[in-house]
Amino acid sequence: MPIAGIAQGLGIGGGSAATISGSPGGNVPFLNTFSVLLDGTDDGLTMSSTPVYATQSAAFSVSWWMRPVSYGSNGTYANVFALKSDFGTHANFAVHLNNNTSGYAGISFGLTDFSTNTAYWHTTGVTGNTLLNTWSHVVITYNGDALGTIGNWKIYINGASKTIGVGGGWGTSGADENVIGRYRTYYYDGAIDELAVFASELSASNVSTFYNGGNGATDLTDFNPSAWWRMGDGTGDTDNSGGAPENGDATGTVVDQRPLGDKNNATGTGGTLYSTSTP
Repeated sequence: MPIAGIAQGLGIGGGSAATISGSPGGNVPFLNTFSVLLDGTDDGLTMSSTPVYATQSAAFSVSWWMRPVSYGSNGTYANVFALKSDFGTHANFAVHLNNNTSGYAGISFGLTDFSTNTAYWHTTGVTGNTLLNTWSHVVITYNGDALGTIGNWKIYINGASKTIGVGGGWGTSGADENVIGRYRTYYYDGAIDELAVFASELSASNVSTFYNGGNGATDLTDFNPSAWWRMGDGTGDTDNSGGAPENGDATGTVVDQRPLGDKNNATGTGGTLYSTSTP
């Protein structure tokens, strides 16, 4: 049953109401009504399978919207998501909001094998605090040439390319999994929407289209995502009772909306909720 107003009560109510945007061709209206809301303590979304999304020798990109409200219960690292990679045992492509005072504040991301920290980066000139309590669109791209070369990676925040610096690495343990809103003990606190993975390096023009001038999410179908979780707006998305999502409902199944191939659906864990706060 819906829990009226709970999303707003948790500090997310300041976001926009449902947004409608054009498709890439501008012909079909596109409705974005929901996001998922995580509490930074034990919430997350777990995938039904573990395909490799992040590769050493092939290009890939990730795109998502987020509205963090804190650094989670950890206080320093709030993990947005982690994707399974082909880079050794227990290696993932991980992204987290970083409040580290050792010069790594901002968004940290990369692929590591936990012993060499071969490719781990962070934004420079973008502190994590500037991203709190507001919706931001983020895209990270890798061109597939060499993990350890910083110039092969790009990050865009709200349509603008940002400078990348060398990060500090993940440490010595991990798991081969695809998860949203957590990784290891680092939980994300806030809303996430429209997470998509692509088996290509997105261009600056693609990023501009996705950002849509800050006017809300756009239809990604024509860009052939290899995975796309719409967080309540996808065909087949349900609450934890199998019904249609409503504001404050516990998240059940978030169906992968990739247009071709096998779906990799996600299931809410902990107390993940649907929220009507959207970009």
